[in-house]
Amino acid sequence: GAEPIVLTLTRDQLVLVGDQPVHPKLLAAKLGPMLAGGPRPVYLKGDQRLPYGFVVDVLATLNRMGVEEIGMVTVPPDRR
Repeated sequence: GAEPIVLTLTRDQLVLVGDQPVHPKLLAAKLGPMLAGGPRPVYLKGDQRLPYGFVVDVLATLNRMGVEEIGMVTVPPDRR
């Protein structure tokens, strides 16, 4: 299958595409070219304490872009 895109959601409400921080409002522009070659699964990685609204916004963007396969990878909160 197509290689998945992994997005890391950060506590300061940015989205890391690879290691590049992207503001959620600019996510569609960033992902557009990556999805141009056909559908790819997208995996969201993030701390369980992220604000719910932020996660929903990112999911809404992915849905609007026609991403059909979205996986969640939860990371337990740091024990530091």
